[in-house]
Amino acid sequence: MAEIDDLKRELADEKKKVALLERQNALYTDDATIRGYYVQNKIANQQINILDEFKFSDEIKKTTKDDKYYDRAKALWEGMPDMIAGLNRLKIELKITGNQNNDMKKVPLAERLAETRQ
Repeated sequence: MAEIDDLKRELADEKKKVALLERQNALYTDDATIRGYYVQNKIANQQINILDEFKFSDEIKKTTKDDKYYDRAKALWEGMPDMIAGLNRLKIELKITGNQNNDMKKVPLAERLAETRQ
């Protein structure tokens, strides 16, 4: 019985090692450009949600110097045009369809770079 328990532990350890190696391999083989676009797009949408809830008339009336919400919101809305323009450029350059699953299955980065050199 002890042998079976030892084998189960060894199998579990090996499965953990394989999972770790797969994660490490993905760092080298996954295309960060398309994934990066979707991460940046998610961040932009989160910022837009914050700004959508922002009430300028309420915030401008506050007198507390400790409340930096207005300053942070201002930084968001001032940076928003550049962020959106950058996302649009990436979308065109990377031929993003908006379907993340399909976009992530596109040609690997190395092959895409080789295509652009031809």
